Amino acid sequence: MPIAARRYLPLPLLCAALLLTGCGGQATPSAAPTAVTTLGEQALPPTASPSPTKASPKPSTPAPVTYPSEAKAYAEAVIAAWKAKNLARLADLASAQIQEQLMEIPGPPNMDWTYLMCDGAMGSSYCQFTNTDGHKVTVRVLNEKVGQAHAVSEVKYV
Repeated sequence: MPIAARRYLPLPLLCAALLLTGCGGQATPSAAPTAVTTLGEQALPPTASPSPTKASPKPSTPAPVTYPSEAKAYAEAVIAAWKAKNLARLADLASAQIQEQLMEIPGPPNMDWTYLMCDGAMGSSYCQFTNTDGHKVTVRVLNEKVGQAHAVSEVKYV
């Protein structure tokens, strides 16, 4: 064999040997970690996988909306929601038109309202409130809708 051929023969044999060594049988993977990470001088043990978390409780259903069962209480609830700027409660008690009327009252007015009286006429109760500035609000409650949504059909501010 020529000298040049002998020089290149060990190289292919070496490559083949390396390839065959890496292709031996495959070992079954282990669930346990095989390495320890070292930070500075201290070795940290492998961490276990986090334990399954408990399912979060189902969100509770919102409480049902309740409505006052008499005209005076209904009118007071409207005034209280208006005073607190609780638009969600106001939407339960009055129509969008009534909400708009209340929100458009110039001011804001003195919100220290005092109940005066409720008078009934033709299927409605007209409940009046006054504040310390002498302004009055009259809330018209439809008697047939008391205990239900949107019983307020009119609001007057003077």
